[in-house]
Amino acid sequence: MTNTGKVVTGVLVGTALGATLGLLFAPKKGSKTRAIIADKAKELGDASAQAYAKTKNYLGIKNDKQKELAMS
Repeated sequence: MTNTGKVVTGVLVGTALGATLGLLFAPKKGSKTRAIIADKAKELGDASAQAYAKTKNYLGIKNDKQKELAMS
C-alpha cells in the first residue's frame, strides 16, 4: 500500500471513530443516536467506495502507462 493509500485509510478510520465516539457520548435518546450512527455509516461507506474506485482507476491508468513504456 502506498503512503497515499495509508493516509486515506487513516483519515477515513479516524473520521469514523471520532464521529461514532462523539455521537455515543452526546446527550440524545438512544434511538436518535442509533439513527445518526446508521446515517453516518452509510455516508462513510459511500465515501469509502468512491475513494476505492478513484484509487483503483488511478492505479489502473498508471499501470497502463507503465505497460506502454515497457513495450516501447
